[in-house]
Amino acid sequence: MNRKKIAGGIFFVSGIMMLIGVAGQIQDFIPRLLKVTENIEPYMRNRIFLIEYLFLLGFGANGVLAICISKGLKRGEGRVWGLAFIPTFYMLIMAILIPIFTPQDWIHSFIYTLPFGLAMFISLILCHREIK
Repeated sequence: MNRKKIAGGIFFVSGIMMLIGVAGQIQDFIPRLLKVTENIEPYMRNRIFLIEYLFLLGFGANGVLAICISKGLKRGEGRVWGLAFIPTFYMLIMAILIPIFTPQDWIHSFIYTLPFGLAMFISLILCHREIK
């Protein structure tokens, strides 16, 4: 199997995992956030939810982008290669920020964002020569 197909497969799986992460946040975190923010003034509550929804939008958009990039990587389209760094660095930045801001959730970073971010990064390095 050539490197382009492997890289495309890694991006496809990573994109699906990002979308699953968005669905998990909607099912698990949003109801908790509703309960925790019951007594907060409405303006601040809306700002908190805005930030969470913008995060989910960015996370989902990067998931869809990774899935779209996977098809271009499999075909060896050079223009897709540069675009592929967006979801890659998004995952790597999340892997760093999760343990910094929520140390009790370090396991999410270790199991989820770090492996997929590193896999995407390594696949880009390995397939760069074939795409050129």
